[in-house]
Amino acid sequence: MIKNLKIFTGFLILIIINYLMLGCVMAEEIGNNEVNKDSVLKKIQSSLPANWNMSEKNGELIIERNDFVWVLFENKINAPVSRETEQDRIERIKKFGKKTKAQFVFKYEPKWSDKKIQQIKDENDSIYKQIKELPEKHNITYLYNKDLSRKGGEVYIGTNQEEEKRIEDYKKEKDELEQKIKKLPDCFTSKYSLFLISKVGNEDEFYTVYPQKVSEDMYKIQNSINELCDKN
Repeated sequence: MIKNLKIFTGFLILIIINYLMLGCVMAEEIGNNEVNKDSVLKKIQSSLPANWNMSEKNGELIIERNDFVWVLFENKINAPVSRETEQDRIERIKKFGKKTKAQFVFKYEPKWSDKKIQQIKDENDSIYKQIKELPEKHNITYLYNKDLSRKGGEVYIGTNQEEEKRIEDYKKEKDELEQKIKKLPDCFTSKYSLFLISKVGNEDEFYTVYPQKVSEDMYKIQNSINELCDKN
């Protein structure tokens, strides 16, 4: 009985492994099919640096480096000049940074027509206009605080409960309108509209990356995308 159970368990594990491997192969094949359908994606794929690949999964186009990278969040704006050695820098990034995969992730849809793009732009413009008119609608224009607004975003300060209520109503309606704004594609290939969801691995004023070559690769890939894809 125990022997038969072990055989069955081993057989079940083998089936699960084969299923997972098949799923990976199918995802890769689907991705290759999508790339092969699109001349721009094929050019982007062929221009990728060594150790990078392009795949598709669940409606997302993923450009990813095979090896891991360490990414450390740190605000370097107005930071003093660092005197640490290169080895100390590497050890610090590995100790406090996040080990992850460098990648671009795009959602893709069938290429939008010029008519659809203009329609979405017009709808968004109408929403922006409504948002701009909200302070006057809620009678809070005179409550605008110039000093606090310098830190980003318009800030209104009430002096009594009734004014605070109008500010809260303004914020609520503003949030509702902002949720209706539709994101336009970041770029277009020959057959698809691409929407950037995330990118990880490029060094800037807020992130330090090791190996640094990964960040250099990221910028090269971004340049290729900018050169080969159409913009709005």
